[in-house]
Amino acid sequence: MNDNEAPANDNARIDELTEVSARHALTVIDERRRQSRVSLFPGPAPILAAWGCVYLAGFSAFWLSVHTNVLATWVAVLILGGLGCLALAVSVARMTRLGRGVEGPSRRSAIMYSWCWPASLVGVLALDLGLTRHGLPDATLSLLWPGSFLLVVAVLFLCGGVLFGDRTQFGLGVWSLAVAAASTFAGWPGNYVVLALAGGGGLLIASAFQFFADRGSDLGGDES
Repeated sequence: MNDNEAPANDNARIDELTEVSARHALTVIDERRRQSRVSLFPGPAPILAAWGCVYLAGFSAFWLSVHTNVLATWVAVLILGGLGCLALAVSVARMTRLGRGVEGPSRRSAIMYSWCWPASLVGVLALDLGLTRHGLPDATLSLLWPGSFLLVVAVLFLCGGVLFGDRTQFGLGVWSLAVAAASTFAGWPGNYVVLALAGGGGLLIASAFQFFADRGSDLGGDES
């Protein structure tokens, strides 16, 4: 080996090491971003699945109570209310993880967004109760209560999609807006079918999509 070949080999070695270090640095950065995203907003698949079951089973029970003698109305109310309480518990448990392990403006935004849910739902509950006191017909109330709640949830999904850059949430928000509007046009008791199949089915499909997307992201992070 002559004197000119030695510096050339050293330079090639340095370039190779630099390239490897750069790839490793990018891998570390991508992994930190993924961990931050998970800490800011844990995968919503369990929440979507829980509320999908509530809509599918609960409003199916209401439709059966109207068209058949299989279920009484009070049984349908118990099914919807009981499943709703379980779904709420799942949602609260997941929401408490928002922003965990992350500091700064991102954490504050995540926590503020988590409080938007109970505040908005309590607000629409008070609104519906106030309108109910003014003697609206039962058929109108059957459209108002589920439609208004789904409308508020749709807006919250849209906000979450924008805040966290989540296309699944944003798309679900658009879908929920369409379902809320369609349920009122379907009238009573057709709105129960729309809410059960389109509302509950849409939530379950979104849950499955988000679950496999999160799983693929985790596997990709482990492989890297």
